Amino acid sequence: YQDGVMKKQVDGKDTVAHIFEYTTQLSVDATPQLVLPQADNPNNLVPVQIIFIVKAKNQKKINSHRWLFNAVGSMLNPEICVLIDAGTKPGHKSIYYLWEAFYNDRNLGGCCGEIHAMIQGGKKLLNPLVAA
Repeated sequence: YQDGVMKKQVDGKDTVAHIFEYTTQLSVDATPQLVLPQADNPNNLVPVQIIFIVKAKNQKKINSHRWLFNAVGSMLNPEICVLIDAGTKPGHKSIYYLWEAFYNDRNLGGCCGEIHAMIQGGKKLLNPLVAA
């Protein structure tokens, strides 16, 4: 995170989206075990490039899908795309399980995860905004 890096305008034009890129040097194999790169090891996994896009304005889910598949996907030709709604907190292995489904079945065209409320014993349901 870099405070102040996101701008509302650039050269007098409103910002449409913020794009962040990170390339991890660590990988997870199919067991799932953390794989650290070793010098001169032909079994090293390639680094994983992660691109995170935050739209400046909410224009609904279909708009996000168009952005990802028509614009970003056509330029980068990614092997796997994961879409996560704002405010959704994936479980600690959720993204791994999505990746694993694609890894184990090359003919798989799409998959989805399960969403459940994290209500922590229900005490937060006393707040009407949370309960709604």
